Amino acid sequence: MYICISIDVITAIFLFLFGFGFYHSHGKWCKYIAGFNMKSIKQMKEYDVKRLCEDYGKGSIIGGILFLGAIVVDILYPGVGVTAFSIIYLILVINYFIHMQANGEKRYKNRQGL
Repeated sequence: MYICISIDVITAIFLFLFGFGFYHSHGKWCKYIAGFNMKSIKQMKEYDVKRLCEDYGKGSIIGGILFLGAIVVDILYPGVGVTAFSIIYLILVINYFIHMQANGEKRYKNRQGL
């Protein structure tokens, strides 16, 4: 029971710190986004990095909130919370990646002339 709760707490703290770091970086942490850091400087300037980092931060904060819920479930039913909420978080991450493949270019490109 304590191992599951410890995993939940560590994961929630990590996701909150990661999320707040990205959200409040004003686009400076975009270099830590996998794939984005491989783009040339010219390509990076085409994107709204502030919005990109804010969205990554929000997603991580939501994950932290999920794992706070996992703590409560693990107290009542040991092992169920960490398993269930890990699966839920994995589904959210996969959904996010699918959405980014379909709409990422439109969503984060700088809008010229607005």
